[in-house]
Amino acid sequence: MECFFSFFNIYAPCVGQERCVFFKALSDALKSCPPDNVLILSGDFNSTLDHTLDRNHDEPHPQSANELRALIAYHGLVDVWREEFPGSRQYTWLKTNRNMLSGARLDRIYVRKQDRGRFFKTSITPMGLSDHHYVTVSIVTTLHRPKSPYWRFNSRLLQDQGFVSSFTFFWETWRVEKARCKSLTQWWDLGKVQIRLFCQQFTANSTRAVKIKLEALEQEILFITAKASGRDMAGFETYLNQNKLQLRSLLEDRGEGALVRARYLLYADMDGPTKFFFGLEKRTSKTENMQCLKLPGGRETTDSADIRSLALDFYEDLFRAEDCDVSAVDELLQGLPRLGDEEALSLEHPLSYSELTQAVQQQNSGRSPGLDGLSGEFYKAFWSLLGPDLHTVLQESVEQGNLPLSCRRAVLSLLPKKGDLGYLKNWRPVSLLCVDTKIFSRALTNRLKAVVGSVVHRDQTYCIPNRSIFDNLFLVRDIITTAAYHKLNLGLLSLDQEKAFDRVDHGFLFRTLEAFGFGPVFIGLIKLLYKDIYSILKINGSLTRPFSVSRGIRQGCGLSGLLYAISIEPLLVMLRARLGTIAAPGIPQAPTVSLTAYADDVTVILQSQEDVQVLSQALQTYQRAASAKVNWEKCSSLLIGDWQDSTPPVLPQRCAWNLEGFKFLGVYLGTVGYMSKNWEGMEEKITGRLQRWRWILPQLSYRGRVLVVNNLAASMLWHKAFVLDPPVSLLCSLQKAFVNFFWDGYHWLAPGVLCLPVAEGGQGLIHLASKVASMRLQTAQCLLYAQDSVLWVSFARSVLHGIGAFSLDRHFFLMANIQWIQGFHLPFFFKSVLEAWNILTVSRTPDQNYGTEEPLFFNPLMPTQERVGDSLISAFMGAGITKLGDLLDHENGRWKLALEVSAQTGLRSLRLVADLLGRLRVSLPNSLSAAANSVVAGTPEQLAFPDLRISPRYASRGGGHLLSFNALTDLSLASVDRKSLYNICSKSLFFNQLVSRPDTKWREHGQFPPDFSPTWRLLYKPPISKRVGDLQWRVLHLAIPTNRFVSRFNHDVMPTCPFCPAPDTVFHFFTECSRLLPLFSLLQTLLGKLGFLFNHNLFVSSVRYTKGRKGECTLANFLFGQAKLAIYKTHKTEMEEGNGKDLVGVFKTMVRTRVAADFAYLRITDELLFFNQRWCIGGAICSVDSTDGISFRF
Repeated sequence: MECFFSFFNIYAPCVGQERCVFFKALSDALKSCPPDNVLILSGDFNSTLDHTLDRNHDEPHPQSANELRALIAYHGLVDVWREEFPGSRQYTWLKTNRNMLSGARLDRIYVRKQDRGRFFKTSITPMGLSDHHYVTVSIVTTLHRPKSPYWRFNSRLLQDQGFVSSFTFFWETWRVEKARCKSLTQWWDLGKVQIRLFCQQFTANSTRAVKIKLEALEQEILFITAKASGRDMAGFETYLNQNKLQLRSLLEDRGEGALVRARYLLYADMDGPTKFFFGLEKRTSKTENMQCLKLPGGRETTDSADIRSLALDFYEDLFRAEDCDVSAVDELLQGLPRLGDEEALSLEHPLSYSELTQAVQQQNSGRSPGLDGLSGEFYKAFWSLLGPDLHTVLQESVEQGNLPLSCRRAVLSLLPKKGDLGYLKNWRPVSLLCVDTKIFSRALTNRLKAVVGSVVHRDQTYCIPNRSIFDNLFLVRDIITTAAYHKLNLGLLSLDQEKAFDRVDHGFLFRTLEAFGFGPVFIGLIKLLYKDIYSILKINGSLTRPFSVSRGIRQGCGLSGLLYAISIEPLLVMLRARLGTIAAPGIPQAPTVSLTAYADDVTVILQSQEDVQVLSQALQTYQRAASAKVNWEKCSSLLIGDWQDSTPPVLPQRCAWNLEGFKFLGVYLGTVGYMSKNWEGMEEKITGRLQRWRWILPQLSYRGRVLVVNNLAASMLWHKAFVLDPPVSLLCSLQKAFVNFFWDGYHWLAPGVLCLPVAEGGQGLIHLASKVASMRLQTAQCLLYAQDSVLWVSFARSVLHGIGAFSLDRHFFLMANIQWIQGFHLPFFFKSVLEAWNILTVSRTPDQNYGTEEPLFFNPLMPTQERVGDSLISAFMGAGITKLGDLLDHENGRWKLALEVSAQTGLRSLRLVADLLGRLRVSLPNSLSAAANSVVAGTPEQLAFPDLRISPRYASRGGGHLLSFNALTDLSLASVDRKSLYNICSKSLFFNQLVSRPDTKWREHGQFPPDFSPTWRLLYKPPISKRVGDLQWRVLHLAIPTNRFVSRFNHDVMPTCPFCPAPDTVFHFFTECSRLLPLFSLLQTLLGKLGFLFNHNLFVSSVRYTKGRKGECTLANFLFGQAKLAIYKTHKTEMEEGNGKDLVGVFKTMVRTRVAADFAYLRITDELLFFNQRWCIGGAICSVDSTDGISFRF
């Protein structure tokens, strides 16, 4: 296969400011590089990105280095030498000055990340003719992209009713063959082979039949034309036209058949949230081929046969079981928690058909199939046909103890990881299983999910229901914050396990399941998935021979995450029992923590050298028991505290403490400066992602553009933004980029309009600040209502507990005013939580209270809310009397005396204190009096945090306005969903921009009655295309480039209508111009056949759906959309070409073209009934005749 290269050889200026300008110009030049070319950027950059590795002194001009860093992030480049030598120091430039030797790695070679597998054997070599060394790298210049090594079912065939009916008949016939096979498993394997042959034959026969008929018709037309050449055509015209009509029809069929077979979507779905749409991104040349491998002796090979042989040997050895130490297994499995009897019994029933049915519906679409080539969509479509057979096959497999051969074989696909791809350890193996195996596995997963939380501790979150990776991230973040605040000495060590999933010993896994109390039936089903299994390596487009797999959990199986969490739990149990623990300071009964785990990403808390020894011994035991292996070189760490009174523990192997921070589950955590690394290059990465869509941007609808921004660009922020606060400047800059991308030109509307939901007149464009604020409200929601068993909650409470030494945490959220807290030292994240809280108005009823934990001040439920001075509040809070319970003498079971409170607060006025306490006791709500009395009586109640009702702080103006808070008021904070929180934040932050804006300016023109409002969703309802929907949306918002508008910027354009002397306003454009009368007359006739009376109100805003008339309403709205498009196009044509007067003709052509396109597609897929239901209502625009032809009625 041909491969093209783009070489950029540069010399960056020596002057820092000139380098900044140079790098900006270089970035623009790189944009011209064809995305399919292999880009190589090399030369002397005169700056470094990491002076700690690439210089022996500080970076002299950080600004130019930042500009280069932005260039690299924007274009997705990597440094090939640094990729191969990630921690090494070697310089390409050396200079002696005043007996000082300066060195730096200024000369580098950058390539795109997707192409790094082509480059190998890089080195830095001294050169005698220059003060610079030269950098070399070897390149694989050819690229072989073979076809898929095995057949894959084309899921678009499922839309062909002919195929569906033919396959149904085929499978019912195949069932008869069961008696001729030795077993059902053999019959099932052979049946899948027959399915492949049937699909291939069906496609080939369809193509062949069409081809033969096409050739015959073409020859016939040529013959008639030649015969009639130079003679009167009257005798041949009818015959010729008949054949041409057949040819056109057949070409339409073949074109639509190609849509099915080539996996194209209907153009109406072109920019929907589909795999096809997201595949339109202009990607650079990307390959998963292995271009080069390093041999054991240090040499490298690019020979395909050698690469296949080396890879096969490597993975055959990786998945070969090792002898495990039985005594280590016994030691590790002691003292494990066990399932309850009822939980274990719930897993022991036979596999049911309903379980398989649920599992097949949970299969993801668009995933790569296994060796049989059958997809999840195939099984979903034919489940009623195939499901009972698969159920009986699996029942026989359970009885015989073996799955069908095809279910035991997986294709091992290799995905590149970070690091030098010349090493096989930097390729991640993923098992592509057959979908019938996935269905079986998913059924077992559903069983296991219901009970796994009982035996896997809360600090392990991977794949466990109701647990999240953010539980780990929040916990580590808050431990670091708490340790710094309370001056704790501790270290965090994040372990890296080499090939963790692939090294799990099967015997150890099954014994672990037994130790946890799983029953023999369930364990037998798990064993069935791993008995006599094989993998076939897919490498560089070819398949190797099968090899046996006797260890490892197959990544690609839905059950794998749960099984791994169970397999590593014995190690974690041992560590929890033996390591020192910490608990959140100041929080009573806070759970203790010694580690946190997300699958194999285990981070332990070390407080002494004894903890290090315990860790080393536990890991050695686990390695002997489960054949695991720790990669100490890749472990990361963070040391917290000053350790003045003790010595920090010494880590094993080559590990060393980092004092600034470490990267944990994709997020940099540590000091404020270290955490800023999370946002370095983020803007360039995101805008670079948008840049790859520029090629198709003019063809994208607004909905498509929003999909790109929300799903692909903005989503790159969410993982880190959920844990840490992004810089405000970053959010503002990205928001501007998103709005610019959306409009791709003039900004017709305020950003607040774009960010409204589609159903409320916006486009649903993400607003970053609102999204971050809603994330903080989700944090508050979890903090208030999650159990303390969610480990990070107690540490977050401890952080809040330290504010001003008031001993308050959740209590702050019960206060009507929390602005005063901002004056105290508070970590940035929690400060943003409280700022987001200010967006809300919070209310509750008196029966919803926190008992004696109710705050005394700024609390609407407390009598102290009124007539209490600031000095008194300060005295009480300074003395730690902040809650109702602080006024009670818990030991003696009584209220504290005024004299005691006066002494505690230091207030001299005993009368003032007594008056406050007296008013408080008399005026307390009954529920709070009861709570206080229960403490006095010695029977205190532990109340859950009260159910708060939240509403936006602002209120909308009601009907006729764009901004509405309907369905967003008086919501329960405990159960409110993420979408509602985001809408509250978005509308609140844009309140001033939107509060006075009418829902549509047509209302100001007198178009709509007061009680009428647009139904925005109808503008996009199929069969209306998204581009037509965009036009209708713009019409309602008056966002149309009329001549009156354009003339403000271009004085060559007259502000009048091109068809009459009236001013060219949007109102005149679409409803008032006299040229529209014939079109409106036609629309009146067509709508009359559908049972509607035409008027401008309906035309502008669409027909609302009414019960029993959905089809008529849908067709009427389609006609309105096409009419508006015809008006817009003819106006534009008249302005540009002077040829836009045939408005009715253009409208008819557009309607007929769209209807004909649907007819051609639906006819070949045998869906003419649907065509009749959509297009032939009332015979208004067309009908289908007896020969399955289409006749238009206008």
